[in-house]
Amino acid sequence: MTKPTVLSFRIEGTPPSTTAQGKRLNRATGAFFKSKEHAADMEELRLKMRAHRPKTPLEGPIQLTIVATWPYPKATPKCAQLGKRPKLSKPDADNFAKGFIDALVAEGFFLDDAKVWSLSVLKYFGLPEMVGIQVWIGNTAAGAE
Repeated sequence: MTKPTVLSFRIEGTPPSTTAQGKRLNRATGAFFKSKEHAADMEELRLKMRAHRPKTPLEGPIQLTIVATWPYPKATPKCAQLGKRPKLSKPDADNFAKGFIDALVAEGFFLDDAKVWSLSVLKYFGLPEMVGIQVWIGNTAAGAE
């Protein structure tokens, strides 16, 4: 039995390439801080997500799919820019997903990122440049009993 999608939306534009794993160290205090670029990327992402936020936070076990599409590098010949191709360069899928999950929690989509029990992240080069998010509520994996 297929689960209905509880929430599905897409954010147009180039996905952020910075992650929280790129923290910097203040040598004077020994404290870590996010780069200004990452902080700006996350703020822009949160603003774009806000329009899709549910009226009340989603509850229960969450299955999350994130699909991100970046533009082809400028050095890629036009004849090779057909369709979508896997993006095998940074940001790492797990670090990229963490930023999105943190933004979803901060915007009130759900209250605790520990509720995400199933995560799928797909990174592509192609068009259109965007990030798609799909959220399901439930605790049964497709095909599992």
